[in-house]
Amino acid sequence: MASTGRPSTQAPLTLAFVWRVLRLVWNTDPTGTLLASVLLLMGACIPTGLLWASKNVVDGVAAGIAQPSEENLYRVLGWIGLMALLAISRELFQALAEYVNDGLGRKVEAHATLSVLAKAASLDLAHFDTPHFYDQLEKATREVGFRPMVLYRETLRGMQSLAALVAQAMLVVGLFPAALVLVLLACIPEMRFQFRGVARKFGLMDMRSPLGRRLAYYQGILTDGTLAKEMRVFGVAPWLLGHMRERLKTFLAEDRALASQNARLGLGGRVLSRLAYYGAYAALAMEALSGRLSLGTLTMGVAALQTLQLHLSSVLTSLSSAFEHNLFLSRYFEFLRLQPTLQERAPRVTPPRDIQQAVELRQVGFHYPGAEQPTLHDINLSLRPGEVVSIVGENGSGKTTLVKLLARLYDPSEGVMTLDGTDLRQFDPDEYRSLVSVVWQDFARFELSLRDNVLLGNEARADQLAAALRAAGLDDVVAGLPEGVNTMLGRAFEDGVQLSSGQWQRIAVARAFVRAAPLLILDEPSSALDARQEHDLFHRLRELGRGRAVVFITHRLSSTRVADRIVVLEKGRIVEQGDHESLLRAEGPYARLFRLQAAPYVDDLAAQETPAQPMLRTLG
Repeated sequence: MASTGRPSTQAPLTLAFVWRVLRLVWNTDPTGTLLASVLLLMGACIPTGLLWASKNVVDGVAAGIAQPSEENLYRVLGWIGLMALLAISRELFQALAEYVNDGLGRKVEAHATLSVLAKAASLDLAHFDTPHFYDQLEKATREVGFRPMVLYRETLRGMQSLAALVAQAMLVVGLFPAALVLVLLACIPEMRFQFRGVARKFGLMDMRSPLGRRLAYYQGILTDGTLAKEMRVFGVAPWLLGHMRERLKTFLAEDRALASQNARLGLGGRVLSRLAYYGAYAALAMEALSGRLSLGTLTMGVAALQTLQLHLSSVLTSLSSAFEHNLFLSRYFEFLRLQPTLQERAPRVTPPRDIQQAVELRQVGFHYPGAEQPTLHDINLSLRPGEVVSIVGENGSGKTTLVKLLARLYDPSEGVMTLDGTDLRQFDPDEYRSLVSVVWQDFARFELSLRDNVLLGNEARADQLAAALRAAGLDDVVAGLPEGVNTMLGRAFEDGVQLSSGQWQRIAVARAFVRAAPLLILDEPSSALDARQEHDLFHRLRELGRGRAVVFITHRLSSTRVADRIVVLEKGRIVEQGDHESLLRAEGPYARLFRLQAAPYVDDLAAQETPAQPMLRTLG
């Protein structure tokens, strides 16, 4: 959904929307929802019973004063006993309802939060390339923790108050109908003021979302241990804190202005409501003075008026609160309606377990959402099992983007990609990705145990953990950890051990190896490794790639000699393909890059008849 630049406050308070939220609560815990509803609604009946019993006590006392009798005394005591029983029952129902609601609220919060996280995890990378998506995510996660349960409670409380309101209204209308009309009419301005205040609050919060995200980002920078060195060396904290103070001052000023405006409007509505109440009170008093109402009936009528106004105010508050939560939760439901951008093509088929022929790209082009220029043009490439392919090129040539397409994190903007002749769009994205294992250049560092870092929940491959660690050259690291593979990594949790960048990168390599996917992709897998570790890794690729299609990206062209084929990218196009020797002989972009890197290791390339040969012997 495209952003219009201004937040919408027009989400209607509809029964359909409220029902959707109630259904969310019901689906989370049907038994708890039913029990909480029954307890609250039962409590709504008690105030009317108390009023009726109070009337009979007053009339009984008045009759006893006029004509004392033992029978009348017992009758009054019986009504008082009933009032005590009703009051105790109300407290019991309220305590039980609070207990049930507390547990239900925790379940709803967990369910709703997990639904947002699950939706975010199901979306493809194209969503994460736009600021608007992060605004949507922030709005959904900000509100989902408490608002569904609050809206549920307000709905039940509103129903409870409405039931009690109807009961009190029946008492008042039987005594003096005009009083009821006066009180009900006076509530209309108050309701309008409350709804307008809620809409203004929502509009302010909605427009603040991008700036709120920026403040959260600054806060993350200030508290992120991985950034602590640069923060302190460059003295960044005062600069960031200054930005935060200025923005927070603006937020506070906006909040004060909104609160002041809402308070003025709310005061006017409450004044009208109180005037209506005391006008109705005066009318009842005049009826009693004229002899048309008994003292007990007057007492009941005044109490009914008080309770009527109390429940009327409660209903208005519940409606206003429901309107507020409706507005904010509309962002939650909008987020849940987001759909992946990856295309599907019928008929849907199950991908093979292994690559039999090849993964092919034919005339593939790609541009990122919102980008003016394409990143890849006219890519034609085949990746066959048992073949090791190296992709090289300068920064910005499209190498990592090509890897993202191979992992089907994006669909190509042009052309087609196939696996064994079948369009990738006919496969479920997750099923296809199960065939792919990737070491990313910006690999993840999970603050989990070493075992969990490598397996990531894939317990079916636990028997291959030791082999993957060995293949990644981590035997010495495991031997030095206090709890072996069960040692927590990082400093976020107790007893965590911090590793070097090279060790973290080898863990990412082990993570890719343990999956045993038929398409293995390594994007700069040695950028944090020393020369010996890099040499060992690339010379294992031939063994590890047996039966797999292996693709690796590297800037260190000395490593490409292990590849069967080298693909050279330049400005998003394939400009050369071939093995190491043939590309050197071609004297094209690859040869120029290779000589540029090799120059520090040879004395005089220009004096050599075949410039690459002495260098190859040196590097070999």
